[in-house]
Amino acid sequence: MSEAPIELVALDEPYEGVISAHRDGEPSFSHVQDVADTIMAALSRGVDLIVPAALFAEIQNSFPPELPPYIKVR
Repeated sequence: MSEAPIELVALDEPYEGVISAHRDGEPSFSHVQDVADTIMAALSRGVDLIVPAALFAEIQNSFPPELPPYIKVR
């Protein structure tokens, strides 16, 4: 579990204004408040952040212009 990435899933789930997310081995990790919260969660755990390409296209302006290597768009 220690190296399992955080994976974003969808906007406005489980409720409006949040981003659903998951991390294998951490069942209580279900969503984040925003992109900044997501980045801090990945940094504090020392893991990658996986963002689906379609979701990234919707929220791209919330990310830094140059993505650090731990943020992976797939």
